[in-house]
Amino acid sequence: EQSSAAQPDMFGSSKPAEPAQAPAGQPTAAADSARPASGGDAGSFGWIGRGFGSTPAPAAGTGAAAASTPPAAAANGDPARKQSVRQPAADPSAMQMPFKTLAEAMEAGRKETQLKESNQWQEEKVEMNKKAAENEADLPFAQLDSAGAWTSRTTEAEEHAEAVRRKQALVRRDPTAKRLEKYVDGLGDRMPGGKDTAAKIKPLTPALAYCLTGMFYASKYIGMALGMLWNLWLMLPQNVMRIVYGVALCFFGGTFAMAIAASEAFFAAGWRRAYYSSLLIYDEARHVSYAIELDDYEDVDRDGIADVDQITGNELVQRKTILAMATVKKPDELQTAVANVWSAYLGVLAVLRFKFAKITAFAVAIAQSTQFVWLKLLGPPLSMVMSKKTQHWIPVIIDSAIYGLAFIFSWYLNAFISAVVSGLRGGTMASHHLLMFTNDRGWTELNVDDTMVDEAMAMLLAAAGIFFQISTMFSLPFPLNLLLFPLVLVDLFIHWQVQFG
Repeated sequence: EQSSAAQPDMFGSSKPAEPAQAPAGQPTAAADSARPASGGDAGSFGWIGRGFGSTPAPAAGTGAAAASTPPAAAANGDPARKQSVRQPAADPSAMQMPFKTLAEAMEAGRKETQLKESNQWQEEKVEMNKKAAENEADLPFAQLDSAGAWTSRTTEAEEHAEAVRRKQALVRRDPTAKRLEKYVDGLGDRMPGGKDTAAKIKPLTPALAYCLTGMFYASKYIGMALGMLWNLWLMLPQNVMRIVYGVALCFFGGTFAMAIAASEAFFAAGWRRAYYSSLLIYDEARHVSYAIELDDYEDVDRDGIADVDQITGNELVQRKTILAMATVKKPDELQTAVANVWSAYLGVLAVLRFKFAKITAFAVAIAQSTQFVWLKLLGPPLSMVMSKKTQHWIPVIIDSAIYGLAFIFSWYLNAFISAVVSGLRGGTMASHHLLMFTNDRGWTELNVDDTMVDEAMAMLLAAAGIFFQISTMFSLPFPLNLLLFPLVLVDLFIHWQVQFG
């Protein structure tokens, strides 16, 4: 018998020597020792061996031909136990040579590895989404965002509107300004100082009532507009909404830099807990509002005049307070929801104050590094203009002016950086989802990963948005300043909270 010692080939596979022939049906020891320890292609480069030297075993014949086939060669037909034994030359037409060069084989191996990694990433993504859904289900008040909950809200709103219409036909009410004036009188009696404070507020009651009337109707119509926008958000495809958001980032990213940073910080800080909690607060406020509005048309004595118009302001405030407390059935859950929303709000403020601190630190560094130069340049001219009695103010005036100008420069520089970043991000988002939208509609058949059309559109949108913001000095021209006035108020409020809140 010949030696069965295995010799490594050029690809790292163990290639045993040819085993000695044995009578049919009796495998030799050399053939047994030639079997690899495990199935599959040997070594980490087995895919190269499949492409170059490995050929399938010839099909086993019948009779003597099948009996003379070595067991090691017959084992090639078993996919769970492939052999690396070199077989006798077969028909060239039956040989499989999928790769002509080593580069082709390496490219095939690379693609196979990428496919395996992609499949593994998809499985990991599915598992992560599953875990996220499980964690989301465990969040408090998550059931308030279900489809049934939103349907219930719509039904309750319709039923409430119908009940109010029925009561309005039977009861006469005082004008809105007069009712709010009664509220002001009732609240004045309960403020610190009692009747003295109420007497001081009494002359201002009509003006306060008109201000409250304006705020009442403004909040009413703003709420209606927000509701319409929310319904539009739910109706339109998600790709369309992302296109709108991307275009808004391109053209208004530097103008509303603080508001955009606040929204991104809110979403990054685990927004779902605060969102579900805000739904509970909204539901409780909605129920209280429904109860108060129905109580406004309550007429127990059947005289055609609402009961709330026949009582004093103090009694009216007390009545509405008790009604609101009675309407809220689970105040402990309301307390938890308010705490969740407040925690998210403080987290957003912490992020924004860190950003504001960087702007302030940059301005201080500019002022301190150029303070001596400006004193040398502006000190002598100011000393010539100002009298000797006020010349000791020259360093303070120059120093204050330098710090103010440095802060303005730092703020505009930050707005410019925000405009560039938001322009690039918004352009990429809008163009990418525009291409996906046209593909979904069947208007185009472009692969987002292969084409450069979306990148070209992104650069054009970004350039247009950045130029628009710089040309307007990060302000809103007419009529955008009127259309986006609520967002301007939100941005100003965030600025005030970050700086002084």
